[in-house]
Formats: sequence, structure tokens, C-alpha cells
Amino acid sequence: MSTVALITVFLGVLTTKIIAFYGGVESIGVFSLYQKTSTIIVSVLSMGMMTVIVQRISVSETIESVAKILHSIKYLLVLQVSAGIIIALYFSEYITLFLFNSELYSQYSTSVKIVIIMATIILISKSMISILSGRIEIRKIAIINITVSSLTLIAAYFLINHNEIGLSLIYGSGSIVGMIIGYYLIKKVYADEIDIKIERTNIAKTLRSAPISKWLFLYPLVTSSVLLSIQVIIGKFYGIESLGLYAAVTMVETAFLAIVMAAMNTYFLPSLGNIKKTNDKIDFANKVLFMLIVITILFVLFVALFAKYILYILFSEQFQGAYLILSIQCLSLIIGVHHWVFANYLFHNDQYKTYFFLDCVWSVLIIPSIYWISINNYPLVYIAWTYFVMTLISYLLYQTTIVMNYGKRMIDKRNVLTSFGSLLVIIYIIL
Repeated sequence: MSTVALITVFLGVLTTKIIAFYGGVESIGVFSLYQKTSTIIVSVLSMGMMTVIVQRISVSETIESVAKILHSIKYLLVLQVSAGIIIALYFSEYITLFLFNSELYSQYSTSVKIVIIMATIILISKSMISILSGRIEIRKIAIINITVSSLTLIAAYFLINHNEIGLSLIYGSGSIVGMIIGYYLIKKVYADEIDIKIERTNIAKTLRSAPISKWLFLYPLVTSSVLLSIQVIIGKFYGIESLGLYAAVTMVETAFLAIVMAAMNTYFLPSLGNIKKTNDKIDFANKVLFMLIVITILFVLFVALFAKYILYILFSEQFQGAYLILSIQCLSLIIGVHHWVFANYLFHNDQYKTYFFLDCVWSVLIIPSIYWISINNYPLVYIAWTYFVMTLISYLLYQTTIVMNYGKRMIDKRNVLTSFGSLLVIIYIIL
């Protein structure tokens, strides 16, 4: 994993530590809702443009073609910012009522408007990074990412005591400066392209050529909506404090995935693309999977043994009561690495629709299950168990799909036995 990615994850952990230490359990719960809401808004407004921008610029062979891409992005960003403002002005009321119980509406309505505006700023900042990524400007991208993470950390320290308004300003505050730096760097990197005058054309025609993708739009929208819905259900049925405990658990899980997968994202797909023979590709995929399984087992075992201390160090003493939830939730990671390898193998073979369908099935199963548990007032730990069981079901769907498309050779017995054998041992330790 690159040093930059490690630094940004570390700064993110410090930010949540500050929020937890000074704001308490409820602040983590509300902050997590704001994060998830912002992610969905960025997904809706971006329409998959981040990935498509990188792909189109990287394969463009002339300055004129890049200039046209930048021209269409400019119009698209204006449209996206306008849509963000409209959502903040006319739909924030409905979003607030979805996120919180009605008696909390007046307390959080202004904050939700701010979150929507901040999401629009995050979108612009990420668009700048994508444009720079098209030219593989690694150092310049690193400058933006570290600046955004650092300023978000500083903002958390100064804003956390300003109630709900301060909390809503934290996530996205660093992106304001990131957006400005990104614009400055793009003017330097793409000076020749920007100087080219593009022939005026119909705005609708320009937008039709804009770098967007329906599948890259739909997938993050579905997954983000599911994760937000789970937290909304917990917040409404168990209370904001319980939501804070569960959100802390998911933040630990997310931090681990960010560290491991950031390293693999720059290695797995490019390496797979360089392998010519199908059998060699399958062998490589299974070797990578075994490595991920071993790393994940060690992490999950560490969590099972030291969950209380992890929550105390990363958050505060108030979060130690969620140690069992954390241990159970992390069991899903051992199965999740199978998903990651299978999904990327589908990506490699351009089977985006199949990947989208499989995750939609998981979404349809998990939301009603968690809702049923919540309305029946089962303990919060049941939600972690449900998440684990649904991950197992999703694994079976993935495995069946992979075998049907690529044969039984894709399923390595060593990987299966190692994963499920370790799961039984760790579950025994937890119980």
C-alpha cells in the first residue's frame, strides 16, 4: 500500500477519535449518517463520472480530444452543482425525516442542508482528482488527498463543540481547499488543452458526450443506500447512542478494508490483465485470495481477542460495550475477501451487470431482515449476526455464479477450508 493511502487512513482514524472523544457516542452515530448520506449524494450526482474521466483521458491520443472531455466536464459540473443546490433547498426536509425520527427534525434540518452542500463540494474535489488521475499525476493527487484529510482532522478539533452544525461541517470541510488546489493544478497540467477553443455546440449534445456510466452510477448508489438504510433503521429503533456504537464498529471494519484493498487495487487487476492463459489467471486469483484470507484471519482473530482495547484506543471508553458486536461483525470480512476477488474477476471480464445483480440480491435480503429484527426489539448484536449470515448467503450466490461462468477450477478447496475452518475457531473464541 502506498504511503499516501496509509497517511490518509491514519488521519481519518484520528478524525473519528477526536469526534468520539469530544463528542461522545451520539456524535459518532450522527457523523456516520452524514458520511453515508454524503456518499449517496455524490454517487447520484456523479453518475459514475470519476472512473470514466480517468479512462477517457488516459486513452485519448490528441490534445483536442482531451480538451473536448474537459469541456464536457465543465458543463456537467455546473449541472451537478445546480442539482445539489436544488436538493438542499427543496428535498432536505424529506432526507432529514428519513434519517431521523420526526421529533428530531428541527434539531437536524439545517445540518442536513449543510451536508448536502458539502457533498457537492466533495464531488467537485473528487472530479479534480479524477482529471489529474487521467495523466497519472500521482504526486499532485497525493498533495490533494493529504491536504483534504489533514484539514478535515483540524476542522474536527475546532468544530466538534459547535453542536450539530459543527458536526455537519466536518465532513467535506477539507474538500473546499482540495477543490481549490485541484483547480490550480489542473490549469498547470492541462494548460495546452485549456487554451484550445472548443467550437460552440448545443449543451444537450455536449452533455450526451459527458463522461458518465449508468452501471458505475447504479452500483455505488445501491451499496451506499443499503449501508445508510441499516444505520437509519438502527437509529430509529435503537436510538442515536446505539447507532453510534454500531457506526464505530463499521468504521473499524472499513478502516481495515481501506488499508488492505488500497494495496490490492493497484496490483490485482493490472496483474490479471497481463496474464494471457485462463488457467494461469485462475491460479493467480486463488493465490491472491489465499493471501487475503490469511491477512484477514489474523486481523479478525486479533479483534476477537482484543475488541475492547481496540474500541478504547480508536474511540473512547464509552464504546467498549460494543466489543461483541465488533467481533461478530468482523467475521464477515473473512467471507468478504472472497467477494472482492470474485467481483474483480467479473470486472476483468466486463461482467458489470452480473456483479450489480448479485449485490442487488444481497440488498433485497439484508434490509428486510434487519428491519424485522429491529421492530421485534432484538438485541443490537443480532444485527451483526444477521449481517454475517447474509454475507454467507451472498458468498454462496457469488460462488455459484463463478462456477457457472468459469468452472469449478475457480473454487480452490484450500481457500474454502481455510476460511470456514478459521471461522469456526474464531466463533468458538467469541462465544
